[in-house]
Amino acid sequence: MSSNVDMASTGNVASTVNMATNYLSTRKGLTMAGEILLCLCSIIGKTVPINVGCNLNVPIVHLVFSTAMLSVFTKGLDKTSFEVHWLFCDLIRVVTGSVMLLITSTQCFIVIAGAAPSVLAGEVFGLLAGGLFVYDAFLVFSMIKSKHVNN
Repeated sequence: MSSNVDMASTGNVASTVNMATNYLSTRKGLTMAGEILLCLCSIIGKTVPINVGCNLNVPIVHLVFSTAMLSVFTKGLDKTSFEVHWLFCDLIRVVTGSVMLLITSTQCFIVIAGAAPSVLAGEVFGLLAGGLFVYDAFLVFSMIKSKHVNN
């Protein structure tokens, strides 16, 4: 009996991994994975020096939101759960992410230009993440526009 449970859980894991790899091979999946990696690099760059004064909350919050939305799209909840309009949630996430990351990274980049090189690297990764969020906003907007035209 335990072998049947093991086989079922192995099949579920294989199915989940297959869904994740399929979604990450799309343009949207690669963009979201890039956002997560750039936010993580920005967090690492900002946390290496102590008491520099850069805002660490913004990349952490958007890393969590991006991971949550990636799991929603990977599992296909946007196609099965219609209580929430997932594309508009994603649009709000990318617009706030791009604005907040670009503002805080630019502000910290200018104010703390002579600080540790890791802070500058963290801010460059934050600016790159903000730019990727802008690109993702265009992707989401075009997806919403195409769905609106089709309906």
